[in-house]
Amino acid sequence: MNILDDSLSFPVQTAGLQLRQHLEQQPVYLVGHGASNGIHDVIQTQTLTYIVTERLSQDGATCVVYGGDFANPTAPDVGMVALWMASHKRLPLVMVQCDAHKDHYHSHRHKYGHVTAAQLYVTERCAQGNILYGGTDIDNNPVGTTRIVASCSDTLHAVVAFGGGPIAVQECEYFYQRGVPIMAVDVKPRTGLNLLTSWSEDKLPLEESEWGRVYKRPHPTDSTEGELKA
Repeated sequence: MNILDDSLSFPVQTAGLQLRQHLEQQPVYLVGHGASNGIHDVIQTQTLTYIVTERLSQDGATCVVYGGDFANPTAPDVGMVALWMASHKRLPLVMVQCDAHKDHYHSHRHKYGHVTAAQLYVTERCAQGNILYGGTDIDNNPVGTTRIVASCSDTLHAVVAFGGGPIAVQECEYFYQRGVPIMAVDVKPRTGLNLLTSWSEDKLPLEESEWGRVYKRPHPTDSTEGELKA
């Protein structure tokens, strides 16, 4: 996994395993509503987070990887979900983000005490100069944090989506096409549309559980898209 620059890695807590070891085991990739959408029902989402984290832990996941969103209790988004997952004390939390924010993360390290380890990678930009944080490009190639996570897709335990907008949809579609399990948690945004829920209703036609939908990794001998379960 030479796409990661070890010189940009910094531990936030004393981790029992190095970052590479985390990513090469059975990581879960967490995506969801960002700051522009936010989370509408905080208490319900926190409860669902604990349910999903417990299930992931029981199913063999070894850590949670996410894009480094700040956990802001006054305007909660996927960053708060990451904090809730870490507070459940079942799975280590690993942050993977571009080095354009290197100074911010180093100067605000105290705000990321719930993160076990962090990795910054060389920032990618589009032709217009905007940062490519994640998702896919016009050729369906992963960019940003998605590219880093895709490098370990063979061992990726699942993608867990707590709602989400265009980037989260691109990420789920990318990994769905490659047979990675998807757990789509129905989380109403504070503002805007929940594009991820619309995507999951279209792509994950299965029984709904009390918290969302699940797409299980297809067995190599299966001729269908995969076994679907609640």
